[in-house]
Amino acid sequence: MKIKLLLAILLFCLTSSVFAKNSKLYSSGDLTCNLITDIIQDSRGFVWVATEYGLNKFDGMHFVQYLHNDRDKTSLGGNFVRCLYQDSKNNLWVGLSSGIQRYSPENDSFQTIYFDDGMTPFITEITEMSNGEIWITTGGRGVFVLNNLIIKFYFHRFNKLRQQISSMDRYGCQRTILF
Repeated sequence: MKIKLLLAILLFCLTSSVFAKNSKLYSSGDLTCNLITDIIQDSRGFVWVATEYGLNKFDGMHFVQYLHNDRDKTSLGGNFVRCLYQDSKNNLWVGLSSGIQRYSPENDSFQTIYFDDGMTPFITEITEMSNGEIWITTGGRGVFVLNNLIIKFYFHRFNKLRQQISSMDRYGCQRTILF
């Protein structure tokens, strides 16, 4: 009995040391900020972590940090990243406290999508409807529809809108947008 127990303990110690060599613990020090607002994995396998101070891309080994740079119009449009969404065409949409951008993996850059009247609303959610339209909800500015990189104002009366927006998303799931 003692021999079996000793062999079990020895086997456990050997296997745990093998597994420990193949793992790595990541700390929040690898992120731009530890106040995380959203996390998604894109179609290429990257994990994107949105924070209240920047965006982070994780490839399984390293983090790449994206921050706003006033001198670079293709940088992140603002540092408060509120939400992330990947559409059916594999576009990564970044909702900021100051508008919306689309990530370009070819250039490793961001393209700003402009609202009418130079408005830069606080983006609260991004989703794709079954017809391919991208719907954008904002904090206090209403709901917008993005189609062919053109944003159109959709609705501002939230009580009536809540009754209208219960539809199927692109995966055939019931999805209700809440404000």
